Amino acid sequence: MLSRLSWTPAPVTVRKPIKRRLNADRRQHLVVIVVAIMKAGDPTPFAFEATCRHAIRSSLCLKGWLWPEADAVALDIVGTALRLIGAKRPPWAEGQPDWAQNGAGAMIERTRCVRCHAPLPEGHTKFCSDLCAHSHHLALSYLRKADEENAYALASGQ
Repeated sequence: MLSRLSWTPAPVTVRKPIKRRLNADRRQHLVVIVVAIMKAGDPTPFAFEATCRHAIRSSLCLKGWLWPEADAVALDIVGTALRLIGAKRPPWAEGQPDWAQNGAGAMIERTRCVRCHAPLPEGHTKFCSDLCAHSHHLALSYLRKADEENAYALASGQ
């Protein structure tokens, strides 16, 4: 009665996941690449932090690594690169767009349009028109997208 019948499911064996690690040379190579990318970050070294982490993680996942392991290695490499270039995260207030570097938190008072430099109409704080605002933001988004794609390609080895 207790013998195995045809409808009894076979026992499931779970293999232990393979613990993976980067060798020292590969890790150092990735750190050097990420340092070069972070130094090119504009306006801060943190501009490509997420892109580099994503590129390294996805590259490792495509090589068969588990996501948590790949993410931990990517976080370690990006963190090491940021430490090597001496990047320090600013306080929250300094990270806001209205914070000025010169002075103790003085607000920037603009009198000219950021894009075309025409005098600002009453009630406008940065752009003279919707056309200037849209054009400026579109140009910036093209630049950022191109920079992120280059950073991703370099960090992932593509």
